[in-house]
Amino acid sequence: MTNITPKVLTKLGANLHRKEHHPLYHIHQRIKNYFYGNFLKGASPQYVVFDELKPVVTVHQNFDSLLVPLDHVSRSPKDTYYVNSTHLLRAHTSAHQVRKLVVLRAALNFRPRSCNRNGIGSKCHLDVVSR
Repeated sequence: MTNITPKVLTKLGANLHRKEHHPLYHIHQRIKNYFYGNFLKGASPQYVVFDELKPVVTVHQNFDSLLVPLDHVSRSPKDTYYVNSTHLLRAHTSAHQVRKLVVLRAALNFRPRSCNRNGIGSKCHLDVVSR
């Protein structure tokens, strides 16, 4: 049931934001430096950056956990790349939000309202593939 084209498949896992000489890498570093430099409690950063996010997520992670209605247009195969009926290429990095907050809360005893985070990675829509 996939609607992912071969061209889109070649872009998966490129992680351009992690390739030292790519412009996205420099933007990524500036954003990280800003947040790590400006959100400190004493000498400890109060910010977490997740930049190794996998592009394939579940329908639940991408839509259900973020309360996207079942009839919302973004769920349509005309708007979202589906791997199969249960997995898709994330349309936004918020698809990882709930899982990452649960992990942080358990590992570091953070409360969700006090946890600052930034998710960096590509996102896929049928009309545009982030480059």
